[in-house]
Parts: sequence; C-alpha cells; structure tokens
Amino acid sequence: MWRLMASVLVMSDTGSVSVTSEHTDWNSQHACEQVLQTIYVAPPPQDLGGHKVTMRISAQCVPVVPQFYR
Repeated sequence: MWRLMASVLVMSDTGSVSVTSEHTDWNSQHACEQVLQTIYVAPPPQDLGGHKVTMRISAQCVPVVPQFYR
C-alpha cells in the first residue's frame, strides 16, 4: 500500500493564508504517483477578484507497512 501525503498552502497579497494537510491510500506506487502528478500540481500565481493568489504544494507517495507487520 502507498500513502499520498500532501500539504497545500495558499497565500494572497493581502496576507491571507490557508493551509491544509491530507492523505489518501493507494494500492500501488504507480496509482499514487499518477494522482500526485495530476492533482497536486500548483498552478501559477493567479489574479482572483483583484488579488494575487499563490499556491504552494508539498506532496509525496510513501510506502505504508500495515500495523499487523510491525
């Protein structure tokens, strides 16, 4: 099993900040990395409602050892 762990930070030029952290589990490394490469890609800074908004993403796929093997 593979776990996609991600943190997303969104900042505006007015000083507003939003942070989220999440994880999802995947059956294979390939499936995990495919989701990572399609969903967790930060867009370039954008102008929304007259404010510049920047998004930063940190995400990685890591192997997970089930509890009963520990």
